[in-house]
Amino acid sequence: MALMTTQARARLVVILTAPVLFWILATAIEVARRNPEALETPLAYLVFTWIYYEPVFACVGVLLIAGQRFISLRSQLASWIGAVAGGGLTVVALSVAAVAYGYPMRVWRLCFFVGALTGAMLLRIGQSDAT
Repeated sequence: MALMTTQARARLVVILTAPVLFWILATAIEVARRNPEALETPLAYLVFTWIYYEPVFACVGVLLIAGQRFISLRSQLASWIGAVAGGGLTVVALSVAAVAYGYPMRVWRLCFFVGALTGAMLLRIGQSDAT
């Protein structure tokens, strides 16, 4: 990690914590629905969620970082474009994973939301790197 810049570390943290945010929101939704099983094994569910959805969010993160190299964005638009691109790419990646590996598509709205937040943060970090 000594060779990584501060922006690279921040990007890595954003990508690695996206499934954790997904887990927090999914658990909150289940608690709100008064599902008695929502909090039975939260750490096991967190590990499962991280392993299951990290490839989806990692693909989106890598595509956003790579795409940012080819497009110069003004600082004010970076977060909005990142949110739209991140959300859209996350749904596309989830669709591919659903066909290839049988991932459930019923969580696409939650994946879109987490992908939008991830995309906005990644492009915002990239803008701070460019300035």
